[in-house]
Amino acid sequence: MDIIDIIPNCLEDDFVILLDDCERIGEKNTILISLSDKLKKHHIEYSVGYRYYGRTNVYICTSKNLDFLCHI
Repeated sequence: MDIIDIIPNCLEDDFVILLDDCERIGEKNTILISLSDKLKKHHIEYSVGYRYYGRTNVYICTSKNLDFLCHI
């Protein structure tokens, strides 16, 4: 949850946010609610994607120009 407090001040125009172990409820809430709400509130366009590695889920959120990272 600490990441929410520093957005958008920590973001460059080009950014990647990677969250690991996203199957846990705390990370799901961070992703689905807090992070998305914060980016929208500050009118920051973004793309999202999920990647599955082994037993944990990895979530990626990028600036629009790095959207291709969400689809590889």
